Amino acid sequence: MNRPASSDTALGGLVPPSILIFFHIPKTGGGTMDFILRHCFPADQNFIARVGELDPSEPYSSLWIAPRNKIAEKYRLLSPEAKAAIRCISEVHPPMGIHTIFERPAKYFTLVRHPVDRVVSQFYYMKTQGYLPIFERIKDMTLDQYLDSRISLDPFDHQVRMLCGSEDLDEPYGIDGRPIHAVPVEARHLQMAKRNIEENFLTAAPLEEFTSLVVLLRRIYGWSLRHCLFEAQNVTRRRPKAADLSETTRRRVEDFNRNDMALYEWVKARFAAQILPFQPQISWDRHLLDIINGGSNQVGRLMPRNVRKAVANLLLFS
Repeated sequence: MNRPASSDTALGGLVPPSILIFFHIPKTGGGTMDFILRHCFPADQNFIARVGELDPSEPYSSLWIAPRNKIAEKYRLLSPEAKAAIRCISEVHPPMGIHTIFERPAKYFTLVRHPVDRVVSQFYYMKTQGYLPIFERIKDMTLDQYLDSRISLDPFDHQVRMLCGSEDLDEPYGIDGRPIHAVPVEARHLQMAKRNIEENFLTAAPLEEFTSLVVLLRRIYGWSLRHCLFEAQNVTRRRPKAADLSETTRRRVEDFNRNDMALYEWVKARFAAQILPFQPQISWDRHLLDIINGGSNQVGRLMPRNVRKAVANLLLFS
């Protein structure tokens, strides 16, 4: 049973909202966070907002954003009792503003990633996703060819495009993989994204602070440590590291993501300031979780998952 902490969560205004929405940006550790949320919120409290594959006749968002109307319809079909039980929304790339469909106050939280690393990860991941409208075009491309093609919005300030909430910054994939002519991201969109985070988010963290974010949420919600153990999900395989890119390619990606870079640096600084009142406990908790989680994953490779879970339940009871 989740029990919100009551004493130190007031620091910085970090009070559990009535509904917590995970704002999942593609390739920012979202699959792993969804894994944790499934364990930390009981099934009746966690609204899985995934809406499945779109009808082939419907346009497919180049930002991978799920249609608001489909999420709203899935929620509308729930019973009043099921709606009242919800405390978390997860497993979807939601549109900004989705919080307004719920009858109770809701706040988001999110992870952002260094733009170059995120673009590389997403590109190599997309090359394995046969259902994408651009798969046949992208599957044999190099990263530079992909950047030249402009058949996706992903390499062009994707994170600001999602977080600012301007619908005109999204476009469906072009017919037969044609280039997308989308509205460019401007400084005002970056400011809109920041304002949305300031006003509507419980917290936002850079991907490298993933474990710190988990222990912060654990502190806010009173989760047991065993429920916070995780295995990395949906990891992009067979991809170069950002550091292995040529200087020319790396600079191209950086140039295409100047607003995302500014957002990423801002979130890093903001998250560091946000967890400062909880220090040094956050650092200690992170170190503890890193050790236990690493050991759990090593043991997990040697024994069945149900056995590992039983061991974790015996050892980690708080």
